[in-house]
Amino acid sequence: NSDFGRQLKFLQLRDTCLGNEGMKNFSSFRLDELESLDLSENSISNTGLEALATSNSFPNIKKLVLNNNHIGDDGIYALSQSNMFCNLESLFLANNDLTTDSAISISESRTLTQLKSLDINNNDIRAEGTKALSESPNLKSIEYLDLGENGLGTEGAKALAQSPNMKTLKFLRLNNNDIKDAGVSEMAKSKYFTSLENLFLENENWIHSEGAKSLAVSTSFPLLRILVLTLNAIGDEGAFHLAG
Repeated sequence: NSDFGRQLKFLQLRDTCLGNEGMKNFSSFRLDELESLDLSENSISNTGLEALATSNSFPNIKKLVLNNNHIGDDGIYALSQSNMFCNLESLFLANNDLTTDSAISISESRTLTQLKSLDINNNDIRAEGTKALSESPNLKSIEYLDLGENGLGTEGAKALAQSPNMKTLKFLRLNNNDIKDAGVSEMAKSKYFTSLENLFLENENWIHSEGAKSLAVSTSFPLLRILVLTLNAIGDEGAFHLAG
C-alpha cells in the first residue's frame, strides 16, 4: 500500500525473478523515500531498465545495484538521461553486456554528477571507455571504482593514471585487464593516487618483477594499505622488491 511504500529507504529484490515485465510493473509504484535499491540477478535487459529510468518512481535514490543482468548500452543510455538519478552516488553494473558506449553515456550524463562508487566489473568498456570515464567531471568525487575484466590493457591503466579524478579514489580494482608491467609503471608514476588505500591487480594482468619493482619504489601511493597481485608472475625478484 502507499503508506508502506512511503517509509521504505532500503529495498533488496535480488534474484526474485522480476524480469522485464516485473520491472515495468514495479516501476509504476512510487517510493519517495527509497535511497537504496538492489535489482541484481533478475534477467533485466534494456527494456526493463528503460521502464525504470522513465518512471520517476524513486526521486531520492542514491544507490542502485543492477549486477548480473542482461543490460546493454541502450539501457545505460536511458539511465544516464534520466532526471530521477540526479542524486545517485553508487551505481553497480557488474556482469552485464556493456561496451565502450555505456562508459561514454555515463561520462557524458548531465544527471550522474554525484557518483562516489562505480562498479562495471566484467563488461567490455575497453581503454576508450576508461579514458572517457577518467576525463569526465562526473567522476570528480569518485571513491570506489571497479573496472575489472574490461579489456583495459596498458592504455586503460595509463588513462586512469593521468586523471585528476583519481585524487579522491580509495578503492581501485583492475583484475583481469592485461595491463602488463607498462601499465603498472604508468600507475606508479601517477601524481593522482594520493588517497588510494586498496589496489587490486589480480588475475591475468601479466605483471612480472619489473611491475612489482615499479610499485615498490613508487611514492605515488602514500595511503596504500591493501595490494593484491594474485595470479601474476612477479617471481622471487618481484617479491623481494615488494618486501623492501
